[in-house]
Amino acid sequence: MITQTQVTANLFLNDLPVFYYNELFIFNNGIFDTAYLYTGTPLTNDITGHQTLSNLQSSFLKHVSESITYLPIGPPFVPSSSTYSDSCLVATLGYIDAVYIPGHTLPWGNLIKVWSVTTLHNSYPTVYVEDDNGLAWGMPVYIP
Repeated sequence: MITQTQVTANLFLNDLPVFYYNELFIFNNGIFDTAYLYTGTPLTNDITGHQTLSNLQSSFLKHVSESITYLPIGPPFVPSSSTYSDSCLVATLGYIDAVYIPGHTLPWGNLIKVWSVTTLHNSYPTVYVEDDNGLAWGMPVYIP
């Protein structure tokens, strides 16, 4: 009988997290078998943040309603900015693949530096803000 173990690891490049991708390693009977590794590269090695905290907060409140949760039964849940107007927010600088950015035409494998803005102690709702130009969008969640 084969016992398979899957191990995931958070991916970091230039000491910044890569959002939406984890490295996956598969072991059969304790012996390494396969790895699924992300091969994208950052468009720039600049790891300095260029957005102000007030802009990140403003972007979160403006775009949080785009972080819709789609449920298998019933209507989708749309978060309201009024719910979070007094919330403590957390902003994390990292990378996201360009295919997840609305309006980008770059192919898969191009990492763009963004801020992930969420509420304290939660990963939902999430608003991303491009670091170099302030473009922001809420990330929907699909629950099967």
